[in-house]
Amino acid sequence: NDLEKHLIGCSSLNSISKVSFQNQSDLTMSMYHDFIEWHENDLNDSMVNGFYTSCLPFEGLLQSTLDCLYEYLCIEFLMKKFPNIIKMNINLNNSLLISNKEKKSINNYLNDLFVEEWLTKKNYIKYFHKCSPLLCSYTIWNQTNFSYSITLLISLYGGLILILRLFIPFFVKIFFKLKYFIINHNNYNFNLTLLKNNFQFFIEYMKKFNLFKRINQRTEIHLKQQKINTRVYLILFLGKNLFSYK
Repeated sequence: NDLEKHLIGCSSLNSISKVSFQNQSDLTMSMYHDFIEWHENDLNDSMVNGFYTSCLPFEGLLQSTLDCLYEYLCIEFLMKKFPNIIKMNINLNNSLLISNKEKKSINNYLNDLFVEEWLTKKNYIKYFHKCSPLLCSYTIWNQTNFSYSITLLISLYGGLILILRLFIPFFVKIFFKLKYFIINHNNYNFNLTLLKNNFQFFIEYMKKFNLFKRINQRTEIHLKQQKINTRVYLILFLGKNLFSYK
């Protein structure tokens, strides 16, 4: 019959319906207590906006939007249906929800942790003044990989060879000149002329220093280019090592 078509039971696929106040009880139970059934809402029923019912109270609560709690007339209607509420001397104005009505279910609010909007505002000046630190510092930990370590060792080895090759002949020559000076002079006063000559010798040595010698490239133009290449290489090499250590 038509009555059976409007029955909703716990065995139904969708056992959720709106909450309403009916004139007579439509709740029926089978003699074996296998399931509970209730009628769908009729047009003459008094609806409670935003509240749903189901087999499990918690399941119905999750689907509810609580629209009734935003309306003064709806809360007044609930108080008439539940006379015991009037005895509690509840102020209706204080019972109204004041947040924005968004038609969201309790389940959606739970998923959002009851937070409408996450606002992230960074104010480093206020943070600094509130903490009032005397000094701010931080530490950065850099992990050196294997390829970088190998490259650094090779560059240090090559740099050491280059420095020794560059300065050993100069220091050896100065050593023999000082030895000759000490042996052949009775006084040990410092000879500025000797230092000046050694400095000039160093300058000339650096001008002639060539790391890119080629047997088949001995013309004046080739030698000039090789010396320029040597100076550029020395500048880049020293600069690279200085910045690496910093």
